[in-house]
This record gives sequence, C-alpha cells and structure tokens, in this order.
Amino acid sequence: MKIKGFWLSPFFFDLKEEQSLNNRRTGSKPAGGGYGGTLHKPFPLRCPQRKESIMKQGTLVYDHATDRYDIRFDLDCYYGGLHCGECFDVMIGGKWKPTRIEMAADWYLVGIRTDDLQGLRVRM
Repeated sequence: MKIKGFWLSPFFFDLKEEQSLNNRRTGSKPAGGGYGGTLHKPFPLRCPQRKESIMKQGTLVYDHATDRYDIRFDLDCYYGGLHCGECFDVMIGGKWKPTRIEMAADWYLVGIRTDDLQGLRVRM
C-alpha cells in the first residue's frame, strides 16, 4: 500500500494499532504528532504500478514440498515461494494484467479465470 510516496507492508498497521493502544493508556501523543490510529482500508484488487525496467519475468510452478506456488526465473533461480496476498502481473491474451495470489480450497489469482496456474507467465 502506498501512502504519501512510501510503500507500507500490512505489518505497519499492526504496529500503529499497538502504538495507538499504548498512547491511550499513557495519555501521550505519537512522536512527531503523526497519525496515531490504524488505517482500515481494504487492499485494492489492482496492485500498485511498478517500473517495468526492474521487473523480472518467470513462470508459475507448484512446489509440492511446500504446497505453494513459486516463480521460476531461470533454471536454478526461484522466487522462494508465494504467500497469500502477494502481487504480480500475469500474461493473459498477450497483455500483462495485475493480480494477487490467494488460497481458498485451492490457489487462485484474483481477477483471472483459469483452472490451472501451472506454467503461467508472470512478472514481478
């Protein structure tokens, strides 16, 4: 998530929640007079735009040892395992479409209709 030019992880909001609770107990204000509460905004379907010049292309492969999908960039170069909520682009119909990977009964890509993720061309 991007706020005022900075990329934030979901853990940032947990930290802010904890700081906010501590501030209410002690009666102090956040350092620098900044934001003391949490942001309760759902993650967008579309992932933030990234510079194409630094994006790596690869192929989605399933790793049976970890029960996760991974991205294979080269013969011996892998991403290291995808987790729920990770964003990347997938090549569909000759165009790159932003998506994120999620898990319900099985792994799926948000906004992409396919039964088999194995072998899809991706970039991140």
